[in-house]
Amino acid sequence: MLLEGVLTTLLGSLSASALQKRRETENFRRTEAAARAREERAERFQSALHAQDSVRQHLQALDRDRFNADRAVHDAEHLELVRFRMARALRHEERAEAHNPFVHDTETVLKYLRAAGEDGKSPVLLFAPIAGESSEDGHRSFRVGLRKGWQQQPWAADARSLDGFFRRPLTHTDLDLLVVRETIPDLPVILVHGELQTARRLWVSISAWGLTGDADTRVDFHLPRLTVPDGDDEALLEFQDALAHVCGVVAGVLAEWHRLIASGIPPRIHRLVKDPEERRWVGVANATGYEFAAAHGAIGLRQASFWQSVILADSGLPEAAAANIDDETLDLVATAAGGDAETVNGLRSLAAAFASMGDEGRAARITSLLATAALRAMTQGPSPLRTW
Repeated sequence: MLLEGVLTTLLGSLSASALQKRRETENFRRTEAAARAREERAERFQSALHAQDSVRQHLQALDRDRFNADRAVHDAEHLELVRFRMARALRHEERAEAHNPFVHDTETVLKYLRAAGEDGKSPVLLFAPIAGESSEDGHRSFRVGLRKGWQQQPWAADARSLDGFFRRPLTHTDLDLLVVRETIPDLPVILVHGELQTARRLWVSISAWGLTGDADTRVDFHLPRLTVPDGDDEALLEFQDALAHVCGVVAGVLAEWHRLIASGIPPRIHRLVKDPEERRWVGVANATGYEFAAAHGAIGLRQASFWQSVILADSGLPEAAAANIDDETLDLVATAAGGDAETVNGLRSLAAAFASMGDEGRAARITSLLATAALRAMTQGPSPLRTW
């Protein structure tokens, strides 16, 4: 009995130990299986990450390829556009050069003109070849006379004469004039140009702009129809000399307009020309300059009226001088004259002009005003006569 109990107890212990060991074995197997499962899952996850990275890299490569392809297309289109614009600009430049009347490009022309005119202080006088002349010698025939004629004028220093700037006549007329003005927009310019309608009929114009400081103010003098003599060289030279003189006088008047407006210096050409008939129309032209000066604020209206009348009187036009000024303006000018010699001389010229046309009343009025102004000048200022 005792042995049986011991065996039973031993067998039970052995069975419990075997069971425990089996359980431990199963737990170990389950642990290993779980670890393997985690490792497999980790491997699948890493594989998935690698696959995702591969897909991302592939997509990025596709995006780069697409971007590079688009950029290549864009670059090709842009290059084509640049080529088109360059070709168009070259065609435009070629057309502009073909129509450009100047010898040089715009930048060079402006550089020379600014230097010659001291950057606008003096007008520049340009001579264009006469349109319609058949040869280069013909072009020079008028230009030489015009240029040399200007250089002989007493007022030649009033404008800077420049020749050789045009490579052809202004055959496109108004279009060429617009191109010339656009090329030289902000300088005072006087341009002599013309056309031969036939071998003997000549039309000459003198155009000017920038004289008043306003590039939009343009003045054009158109000479009457001229007939080129059909004969020997002596007759042609006499005609060219006469043409050069007329153009030189008109250009001089325009240059004096600029000087009047820019510097306040009064005109003088009407006193320098010798022919009485020429002096009269030059006087009218010089007086017109005061209209521009007053319009641009360079001189007051009453002062302008006074000096216009003085010029007209000096030019042999007493009636026009008298009609241009009223007594109130005379009184104001004489009162303000003081000892100014130029104004006093102008008043004396008007008095002489009024007397010459029989208007003794206005002549005596000016003489009285001058006497009063002289007495006032003597009794004012640092003079011992102030103690009278």
